[in-house]
Amino acid sequence: MRLTGNVILITGGGGGIGRGLATALLARGNTVIVSDRNSAALDGVDWTETLVLDVSDPGGIGAGARDLLGRHPNLNVVINNAGVMTDDDLALPVDDEQLLRLVSINLLGPIRVISSFIEHLRSVPDAAIINVTSMLGYAPLARSPLYSATKAALHSYTLSLRHRLGDDGPEVIEIAPPLTRTALQPVNLVHPGAMPVEQFIAETMAALEAGGPEAYVSTSRQRRDAQRPNDVALTREFNESMGHHAGQPA
Repeated sequence: MRLTGNVILITGGGGGIGRGLATALLARGNTVIVSDRNSAALDGVDWTETLVLDVSDPGGIGAGARDLLGRHPNLNVVINNAGVMTDDDLALPVDDEQLLRLVSINLLGPIRVISSFIEHLRSVPDAAIINVTSMLGYAPLARSPLYSATKAALHSYTLSLRHRLGDDGPEVIEIAPPLTRTALQPVNLVHPGAMPVEQFIAETMAALEAGGPEAYVSTSRQRRDAQRPNDVALTREFNESMGHHAGQPA
């Protein structure tokens, strides 16, 4: 991925990993549009532009995309970072409202954002889609099963999207953070094993600069290689065995 001279939208950029990526990319000379559902979270940094956007709102995504492209027709990178994490006791009845919120933000949100921008991204040079998933998509955290399930689903969707777009489509990159010292959950800020967010951002930027479909930090690469080391290649091989080659219609 080219790391300078882009026009980038980052969802959920008001804090944590999203804010760190936005800051690093802004410093590299990119135009960075930072969105968050909370307008107060967008204060404090001289971003290129901010956008209040709730990715659980399909109508808001579509309207926001149209408005944004009207002002930034050269937008070429979309980073799906917005997410929410809860603890859930599956021994009790599921809280349906909480379930819908998790799925809408963590899974349907990125899919809808990509859908709103995909035709545009296929028409501009150096386009990229970056999905921020989680290493919990590889091995679930049992106390957060719904979050883990949405991240596993987004990882699977990302594999399919990459194959379908092929080598001539927008580049599709996955970032899968390990436990990182952000406010995603209170425990993240005090857990001794949490990776400092500054270190995470530095390693992620280096991984993006190195290229490749999975811009994982060292901890994530180790876990990926121990659990599912060949997801990208196996996705290509399986789909080609089924008669569907990258970039071709189904």
